[in-house]
Amino acid sequence: MNKAPKKNHYLPRTYLKHFLLDNELFFYLKGKKFFESNLSLEQKIVSVKGRDGLNIIGFENHLYRIKADGVNVQDVEDFFQECGENFLNETIDQINSKEIGDRIDKKIKDKLCLFMASMRVRTPLFKWETDEIESSFFKHETKREIENMTNKDLKKMMNEGKETYTDKEVKTVRKIFIEKKYDLKFPNERFLKMAFSTIEKFYDIFNSMTMNIIRSRSDRYFITSDNPVVYFVPKNKVDVYNNPRSLISRYTEVLFPLTRNLGILLSRTETPEILKAGNRECSDLFNDNISLDSYNFLFSPLQMNSLKKFVEQYIPYPYKVTIK
Repeated sequence: MNKAPKKNHYLPRTYLKHFLLDNELFFYLKGKKFFESNLSLEQKIVSVKGRDGLNIIGFENHLYRIKADGVNVQDVEDFFQECGENFLNETIDQINSKEIGDRIDKKIKDKLCLFMASMRVRTPLFKWETDEIESSFFKHETKREIENMTNKDLKKMMNEGKETYTDKEVKTVRKIFIEKKYDLKFPNERFLKMAFSTIEKFYDIFNSMTMNIIRSRSDRYFITSDNPVVYFVPKNKVDVYNNPRSLISRYTEVLFPLTRNLGILLSRTETPEILKAGNRECSDLFNDNISLDSYNFLFSPLQMNSLKKFVEQYIPYPYKVTIK
């Protein structure tokens, strides 16, 4: 029996290799944990060489480990591989064979939407989002329950176990739950269950939108991140009916860097689905949004001055789940 892989690559090496430039890729350590570890600025910008170098990036240990009968890590890896890795190179070759203005075939669009859906849900960020939702609801309901209990009732409930708690300890516990000052940890099963159950939803939404593929200028490159599928409502369209994080607004835009030279733009504009020529403004739009919506890592074909700020100061992922 093969040993289950410890490293789970949420960014497939099949995908990352398309961002190599002159056989090199730079990754930026922008997460909070890297600022707390006292790494120097130079240590937070790392170069990897060739496809072998990709083995040490874009993974998290035991991210797909699951405790379920008849299911193992390799099954999860195989599932995500079937959602894009198996046909990614061929699809990119087909796009590269096209000229500016050529139509995007339905088969190509279907494959890209499936790959994008898988890349949306297989990452540590999606796990964090799933855990945040679970945690927020749990803390909200627990706070309401504790607020409706007297200290006497809470003490009685706490003392049903083997331990005996004092009035002071009960008041401390009450304050912790009401102020929500505690952390929760969730097993991978919750995140993976959500990933498996929503991948089709993301595929359907992406496929219902208008797809354009942008080919960048030869001197401009797209970057990617550990959250490569980014969606938002432009600031000038945000209102009470269209929140910034909406995926179903008629103003929603979805960005996904496919290679260092190809970027996918989804929108609900009624325009032809074609391969378009990109300009500097378009590259900046992609890279700015990919950078800001990243979690812990940025990946770039070359060192960029615009990315230095992410290792000079901690810039967190901009969205947080809250329940009032």
